[in-house]
Amino acid sequence: TVSVLYCRACWPELHEQQPPRHANTKWRQQRSSLRTHFASSCSNRKHTSLAMPHVSLDQRHRDHDIETKGQAPEVFIAEQSAAMARLRGEKELKIAATNIQNEYKRRLDETRGLALRLEKQLAAVRTELEAAQASRAQLLAVLAKVQCPLQLCIDWESTRRKGRPQTASAESIKRALTQSVFDLKQSIDTLTSELVELDVAIAKLQKCEASFVEELRSKASTMILDRACMDGETLSEVPKPPPRLSPAQAQAGSMTPRGPNDSPASQMGSGRSPRALMKTHGLHTENEWRNQTFASLSHGVSAIEDAKRMRKRVQTAIRGIEDSGKTQRPACVVDALLAHIKYETQQLTSLKYNARMVSGEMATLDKHAGTVQGTLDKVRQQLANAEHRLDLQVVRPTSEATRTGVEEVLEVEVVNMRRTEQTLLAQLKELAVKRQRMQALKAKIDVEAAQRSDSLTMDKACSDMPLPALPSIRKAGHALPSMPAKMASSSPRSGRNAARPSPRR
Repeated sequence: TVSVLYCRACWPELHEQQPPRHANTKWRQQRSSLRTHFASSCSNRKHTSLAMPHVSLDQRHRDHDIETKGQAPEVFIAEQSAAMARLRGEKELKIAATNIQNEYKRRLDETRGLALRLEKQLAAVRTELEAAQASRAQLLAVLAKVQCPLQLCIDWESTRRKGRPQTASAESIKRALTQSVFDLKQSIDTLTSELVELDVAIAKLQKCEASFVEELRSKASTMILDRACMDGETLSEVPKPPPRLSPAQAQAGSMTPRGPNDSPASQMGSGRSPRALMKTHGLHTENEWRNQTFASLSHGVSAIEDAKRMRKRVQTAIRGIEDSGKTQRPACVVDALLAHIKYETQQLTSLKYNARMVSGEMATLDKHAGTVQGTLDKVRQQLANAEHRLDLQVVRPTSEATRTGVEEVLEVEVVNMRRTEQTLLAQLKELAVKRQRMQALKAKIDVEAAQRSDSLTMDKACSDMPLPALPSIRKAGHALPSMPAKMASSSPRSGRNAARPSPRR
């Protein structure tokens, strides 16, 4: 760049240079306009007159003598050339300094803009991180609530297994327990998988937060360095970077701690250039440094979107489980227990009534048997009297031992009494058989009534059993209650025809 203060006399070489080998019309036009510009802009009147061809030669010499004050032309030209060179150098330095200041200002404004974007994105990431952690806590609470009905079903199964086989053979309750345990295990598996994916999203948010804090610290150090360079401060006058905080304060929202020699401002005293510092962080150009910031911002947006989507899925899963009543006592098992209690109560009442009827029938049979036994005793007494009378006829004198009508009557009476005795004995035997049957029936009724009573007591104990206390879940990989082998082997059918829990009454 040639200063506009120069003209043909100030810089003869410019006007005496030969055209290039392939000089074209454009170059000649530019050279002509440059000469005209120099001639019209030079502050030296003599130089202007020398550059103007319409001024006479005598006038030029007179002007030259006046301006040079009697100095030799070579000395005057040398002094003027030196002064012009100094002015040119000062102007070039001033322009270069202005350009450097503008470049620092541009970089400072650009860095400040990126820092503001990072701060906004960091605030959004922290807000989403708090929401995701709240969803995680809610998910853990619901997971603990779902484990309570599962443990209750396992306790019910254990209680019913302790009873006798006859009392624990209610198929409806068994099917309801198996179905409830299967559904609760599926719900726990779903919540656990959602918890794992939510933890992945939270880890991404935390990684983005740490990256943003690191980027903000780097931007703060860079702005301190650029402002110091723009203001022309020495290395000893450069202000210190922001203080490093503890990890707890950094997690609460402050900057993450860094090493003592990581920031550019702290490395200025070592003589390392900004380009060397960028190479230390794996960056070789300013564009890569800027592109890394843009990539961090895009990763933050992606992490926020993933966390929002996961929070929506978690809320949907929690709402579905709470609406289905899986956090309460299993409705299908409770309904089956209540129905079985009602049935057992009716059956026990019927058995008690039948037992009373059988007892009454046995009392009637005993009374009838007592009557028959009394009649039999009387018949046997009369039979003995009749036989005794016949025996008395044998000891009579021979002259009077003739057959009379009394003996014939006694013989007929004896025969009739013996027939009556056999009939009464048959009746007694039949009454005894009936009583044995009634007694066996009553014993059977008593056994069944005892079984019904035990089953009713067990069902009432199960129906009155409260939910267990909430278990404490300390981490994501918590231990779930194991399903009994008998219940795990008999898993219910899946599909449209699978048994579904009935709504809670």
